[in-house]
Amino acid sequence: VFSGDVKFRDDPDDADKSLLAYHVPLKHLTAIELDESTCTVTLQVKDEFRQRKQWKSLMTALNPDYNAADENSSVNCSFRCGQGYFDTWRTVLDRSEMTKPARHILDYEGEY
Repeated sequence: VFSGDVKFRDDPDDADKSLLAYHVPLKHLTAIELDESTCTVTLQVKDEFRQRKQWKSLMTALNPDYNAADENSSVNCSFRCGQGYFDTWRTVLDRSEMTKPARHILDYEGEY
């Protein structure tokens, strides 16, 4: 979820009305990196998913000139967040063991 400059008048609950949600399935990502010094999260999409609607929508919202057809177009998206939101990312990655190297099973023919 990304937000621009948000100002509250009377009710902080109105914050949800100013946010836009973009959903990118985890299976489309090849890596998620966390930088604790700046509370930055970096998502790296698999090259074959650069053309998918979810990634193009997110990247176009951040950069209207984004062109997924361009071979040099970004496969990374970095964003800074508050400490609480960053801690949530870290907890999810730790509990799901996504920070550990992927294990491949010999002779497995399914999707990795």
